[in-house]
Amino acid sequence: MTTEPIEGPATTTGAASIHDRIAAFEMLDRMTDATQAQKCMRLTLVGLSRKEIAEMLMTSVQTVNQNIYSEKQKLKKPAAKKTASKKAASSED
Repeated sequence: MTTEPIEGPATTTGAASIHDRIAAFEMLDRMTDATQAQKCMRLTLVGLSRKEIAEMLMTSVQTVNQNIYSEKQKLKKPAAKKTASKKAASSED
């Protein structure tokens, strides 16, 4: 009877592989001046789940959801300002 080593799963609790998680931690290390909300948004764009982000940042999924929501709202504001300024410029013509 031969004993073969049992390999563990390539992922931890989420869908990200161990390599993805290491890369995400390295990215977080470089984001020294970023807010938690900015980090959440970046990790979402990389493809990590909200649960994985919460685990990495040692916070709750609810906090991650709120951070992502607030960052998305910030992105929408400049678009709304551009639309308003285009409307004002066209009405001046």
